[in-house]
Amino acid sequence: MTTYKGIQGFTIQNLSADPSNPIEGQVWYNSTSNVWKVGELTTVGTWATSGSMSTARYAMGSAGDSSAALAFGGANPGGRTSATEEYDGSTWTTGGSLTGTARSDFGGAGTQTAGLASGGFFTPFPNRSADNEEYDGTSWTSATPLPTGTNGSMETGIQTAAVVFGGYQDAPSPNPGIQVHTFNYDGSTWT
Repeated sequence: MTTYKGIQGFTIQNLSADPSNPIEGQVWYNSTSNVWKVGELTTVGTWATSGSMSTARYAMGSAGDSSAALAFGGANPGGRTSATEEYDGSTWTTGGSLTGTARSDFGGAGTQTAGLASGGFFTPFPNRSADNEEYDGTSWTSATPLPTGTNGSMETGIQTAAVVFGGYQDAPSPNPGIQVHTFNYDGSTWT
């Protein structure tokens, strides 16, 4: 029969009290409470409240990181928006608006100074956008459109090496419904 020592290379400690700082994965037997114990990772990080966005919305695109983020497009009860906001780690400020159709339900890629916004949904229903725009830290410019209009796609990567995948298309597109497509962007063309 295999033993713990044979697998791990050491025996399980028999302790009268739990260690004050157990190591993640450490195994011991507490002889006072007659309980087997395993050290668990209890704190990975914490959430903190920060500045609020100036435009309430959902289903927007995003790019960047926790100290230099972008939020663009999206929807609210008033409809779709082209607004862009930039985040510096504590506050949001207004950035340049999307140049294409105001839209929502799309992904984003890149950084605050080299962002990418591709596809999306725009009013009236059921319009899917093929718009693709690049952000330079100040303003958006139109770029080569997606091969097909889509919304709900995921997007990842950087402005010169991005991937758009999945999503939804309506008829009369050649393949209406939930999509399995993957489009690669090299900063100028989609494949």
